[in-house]
Amino acid sequence: MLAVRDAFRAILKQQSKLLRGISDDVYTFRCPVLEGTTGGHIRHSLDHLRRSLACPDEDTSKPHEPLIRYDIRARNTAVELDRHAAMDEMDYILSLAAHVDHDYLRQPVRAAFMLTAEGKETEIHSTIEREMAFAVHHGIHHNAMIKTILKANFPSIALPDTFGVAPSTLNFRAKEG
Repeated sequence: MLAVRDAFRAILKQQSKLLRGISDDVYTFRCPVLEGTTGGHIRHSLDHLRRSLACPDEDTSKPHEPLIRYDIRARNTAVELDRHAAMDEMDYILSLAAHVDHDYLRQPVRAAFMLTAEGKETEIHSTIEREMAFAVHHGIHHNAMIKTILKANFPSIALPDTFGVAPSTLNFRAKEG
């Protein structure tokens, strides 16, 4: 169970290391092909990671089953526009995750998603553990987008081969030899 917590911490540390190695200009560079920025992908990833913890600032209309609303979020925030604000947010989320234990992972939550463009949310029952795993997986895919932006526009920036690659893909590659 705590493997989820460890993976959660690992993706935050991976993203933090990336931000420490790039400039502010690279962080906010808007890729003309993907129409996104590293900052935008980091902000989006951090939104999901933080929300998956069912933080107290989320809607708690049912005290024993908080509602995690992934699609109602702010855009163009300091986290998206300032890599130092993003690193501060990462540190804050890591401090929250430090308190996650076995019992907390089993806590029930409701997760809300917009599955159509009409704006109506669909709620599903879940657990903190499942939502943290989802947020990690989601973050890996955003890291893949960041990797694409950086490789296409800043080829001199070195990224680990594992950055933005799903664990299942890494496992497959290892078995291929």
